[in-house]
Amino acid sequence: NVGGNPLTDKNFVLDSSIFSIDVAVELPMWGSAWDFVLQDTMKFNFGEDIDKLQWVKFKINTINGFPVDATMQVYFTDSAYNVIDSLLVPLQQVIASGVIGPPDNKVISPTFRHVETTIGKDRLDQLKDVENIFIRAILSTTNNGGTLIRFYSDYNLDVKIGAQAQFKIHVTPN
Repeated sequence: NVGGNPLTDKNFVLDSSIFSIDVAVELPMWGSAWDFVLQDTMKFNFGEDIDKLQWVKFKINTINGFPVDATMQVYFTDSAYNVIDSLLVPLQQVIASGVIGPPDNKVISPTFRHVETTIGKDRLDQLKDVENIFIRAILSTTNNGGTLIRFYSDYNLDVKIGAQAQFKIHVTPN
């Protein structure tokens, strides 16, 4: 009752009254998690010349500034998504949590991790029918979810994946 007298005018609300307010709230992201799964499928094949490959070495380098560990696996599948083989034998932790510090468990230093695996000729011969890869990552916050952590906007993750291969090709000179 903007124009009324607050001492004499009565204000009231009816069931048809409307009250509207816009509110922006910023909540801190903190807590813990374990066995959180992310997965995706992509088209992939080794190409027509897979029989010429002797071996393929995959190198994965990560610099992790998040307070999260990740075990990752890449599965090679056929057109019906039946798993033929997996990349990391045995399964390995690919991403290691950044180092957290007191008093608020904020990441104070990123962690570098290098994982390397080689697929030899015997395994490559079994991968001729691969049409997809299925990537599955299992994430847990620091200490397998046992430590409450916080997420900040300045955290980052850098992942670099490289491949090196050796071919055996017969060349006939002119």
